[in-house]
Amino acid sequence: MAWTRRPYAPIRPRRAKKDKGGDGGDENVKPTPKPEMDVDTFVATCVSAEGKSKDAVLFEALSHGTTKTRARTLLRLAEETGQIYRWTYGANQPVKFATAPQPIATDKGA
Repeated sequence: MAWTRRPYAPIRPRRAKKDKGGDGGDENVKPTPKPEMDVDTFVATCVSAEGKSKDAVLFEALSHGTTKTRARTLLRLAEETGQIYRWTYGANQPVKFATAPQPIATDKGA
């Protein structure tokens, strides 16, 4: 015996529409937006005088309520305006960021 399709689809009850509105109260009340962090606040709260890795700086900014994209933008702007400095340690080491210039390494053992 071969399988045959029914000539009609079973009738299912329609789903009730969900109420997308609130309680019908004050519709004009808007939530107060969080103040955006500017470059000066970012430098003061997230970067210190000793070098911090990029991940540590971004994590600090995220813990203060900024988005990752905004934190990256603020890091780039702070570096371009000269408020923070990039510390490099070689091609295979991660860079660090600080509010002070990188100290010059003196190699006296040669």
